[in-house]
Amino acid sequence: PMALQWTLTIPTLNRIAFLIETIRCALQQTRPPAEIVVVDASVNWEQHYALARSEFGSAWDRVRLVYRGAEVRSLTCQRNQALRLATSEIVFSLDDDIYLYPDAAEIIMGVYEAD
Repeated sequence: PMALQWTLTIPTLNRIAFLIETIRCALQQTRPPAEIVVVDASVNWEQHYALARSEFGSAWDRVRLVYRGAEVRSLTCQRNQALRLATSEIVFSLDDDIYLYPDAAEIIMGVYEAD
């Protein structure tokens, strides 16, 4: 079976503590994402980016982090912006407070690859 890559996209607004935990759960997956794309509508999104970057340090050597300010402060627009930035075959689009079980991606990707 062909091995597919997955991207996690996350729209967020002023919820950095939740976002950090969502990212932590993604990075701890038994099958980590190829990339994490965050579209942040917070006024201080650059500070949130710096925090996410420093919080997980060397993890970003293995998983690509794409962190952008929102073009439009709208959940739907942020999701679409993130989708445009994603490069994997499969995209998980989650809210900033969704904490995946460690094997969630492995199970889901197994379904896609078995098809």
